[in-house]
Amino acid sequence: MRESTPRSSVLTRIYQSIEWFGATVFAGSDRRARDHGWQVVETGRLNRLYRDPRFAQFVRCAWCEGAGCDSCAGTGRVVRGSVRSGR
Repeated sequence: MRESTPRSSVLTRIYQSIEWFGATVFAGSDRRARDHGWQVVETGRLNRLYRDPRFAQFVRCAWCEGAGCDSCAGTGRVVRGSVRSGR
């Protein structure tokens, strides 16, 4: 389909309208997320993924393999680089 055909022109306007609508609907949430230092990823025209990058510092507890123990306070996760000695 060529860009100059009426159908492609209509589709282009529809896509642009959907993108505008998505940007308008998510504007407040996107702003709040960015204000808190979160990552905002557009996974589609009307989809967003919000992620707090601080979660990247957590790793699976090596002692319990994520099941929960005293070393990880039962969460199954520890902060990267904070491995406790002894079992």
